[in-house]
Amino acid sequence: MPLLFFTVPANDPDRAAAELNQCLATQRVAQVEKNFVTAGGGSFWSVCVTVVEGGAVRRDERSDAGRRRAAGSIDYRELLGAEEFALYDKLRSARKQAAEAEGLPTYAVFTNEQLAAMVQQRMTTAAALQAIDGIGEGRIARYGETFLALLRDGVPRLSPAPATRGARSTGLGFGHAHAHSLACGHGPGHAHAHTCGHGPGALMPQRQRLDLPDVAAAPNLSAALWSAARGKHARPDVAAFLADAAARLLPVRDALLAGRLPDGGLRCFAIRDPKPRLIHAAPFADRVAHHALMRLMEPRLEQALVPTSFACRPGRGVHAALRYAQAMMQRHAGGWVVQLDVWHCFPQIPHAGLLALLERRFKGSALQLVRHIVHAHEALPGAGRGLPIGSLTSQHFANQYLGEIDRFALAHPGCNGHVRYMDDVLLWCADRSVAHALAATVAAFCDNTLGLVLKPPRLAPVRAGLAFCGMRLGPRGLRPGPRRRRAWAVRWRSLQHYWQAGLLDEGQAQRRAEVLRALCLPATPRAWQRAVMGAGFVMEAA
Repeated sequence: MPLLFFTVPANDPDRAAAELNQCLATQRVAQVEKNFVTAGGGSFWSVCVTVVEGGAVRRDERSDAGRRRAAGSIDYRELLGAEEFALYDKLRSARKQAAEAEGLPTYAVFTNEQLAAMVQQRMTTAAALQAIDGIGEGRIARYGETFLALLRDGVPRLSPAPATRGARSTGLGFGHAHAHSLACGHGPGHAHAHTCGHGPGALMPQRQRLDLPDVAAAPNLSAALWSAARGKHARPDVAAFLADAAARLLPVRDALLAGRLPDGGLRCFAIRDPKPRLIHAAPFADRVAHHALMRLMEPRLEQALVPTSFACRPGRGVHAALRYAQAMMQRHAGGWVVQLDVWHCFPQIPHAGLLALLERRFKGSALQLVRHIVHAHEALPGAGRGLPIGSLTSQHFANQYLGEIDRFALAHPGCNGHVRYMDDVLLWCADRSVAHALAATVAAFCDNTLGLVLKPPRLAPVRAGLAFCGMRLGPRGLRPGPRRRRAWAVRWRSLQHYWQAGLLDEGQAQRRAEVLRALCLPATPRAWQRAVMGAGFVMEAA
């Protein structure tokens, strides 16, 4: 479908707006996206209209299904396989009965996303259900047995895959026992090996077909453009690209169809936040290409991650990781926790192992583009390792590769709980001896199978607490770590100074105060904050 781009000046919009309205009235419109570009007196609206041939379209011509798709709903019939959807449909029926019996809306029992996760992850235990975001002990106590019974009955009836696929190598070099533990992700006590996709006649995850024309399609490129530009409209390179987007997208499309990036260069610079890092920033055209590729890859990559992995995932993030980790600290208050961290994570990722993993997830001509992106950067010349820090593809590819650690750790009989946020991993176990054995086993797996080196593990009783993602976790609560507390205090004193000097109006001061509040989330205010703020500070200009 062709794209039409319109620039509507903010100070004189009449003529451009008339042209846009005429287009909307005379074309069959599939999608309209708009963004405001701030450029001082030359600020403007940039509007992208995706049209199809066939004349005008009226609102009443849209089907109910089309309106649902426009609203962003998920079609689980397309997302799940035929057998999986049949089981999913049974779970929905059970949910409806439970909701009607208690006079509740269906989502108050379980959401569609939670039901799909139960089916995709082949969950058959209460512990596995509790790993799903939003499902707590109360819901498991009320509805768990009913849904687990359906899941246990439904899993064995899933159709088997061909025997040749069941005996297929995983591509990373581990044997059948390791392959089973990596793919299952249910943790200790999990025994249904044949239903997890490993072993004779088991159902193996299917590869998703992804071709270059799909990546370079006009609607996908349009959506990728606005995703890449989000929050960056004032930057000169982004504003220039958006001002002439129709012409600028043509070389991006041609490069994607050829299986390469439109530019391929990287701008390298160093930062310290808080430790020194070497950032490789891609040109904006390459970032658009990255977004176009990841928009199509991300749903399949999401399916391959376990529920207790929180980085680079929609609806999750660092706050969700911290809240879940804090709940695990309280649940296992009498046990031990193992903290693992990958040494120089991004420069260590081996290209061969990463590509073998991605080729188990995808098939089609788009793998040519994936190989081009992976091989375009090496930490050391000729090393065959490394992903550039700062690229969208690097975040998702590294997160997918590190997901192998999740499955291996969860399959260990001594692992009672797990959380991972990018390269930071927490594992809970019963006592010190199990913690030492677990840390040594995971470190050996990373070294021998994944080609990654871990930093020396940190082992501690849960009651002693630990630092994770800038916060201090402990059985009693969650509080900011020393570095974040110092940063908060410096910024608070700066805000106080500028306010009392009359350099900020009330709105500016309020916005800065909200930023300071967000700096300490999801922790709650503590006595140290009140001490730093001081009882005498009143928001009145000097």
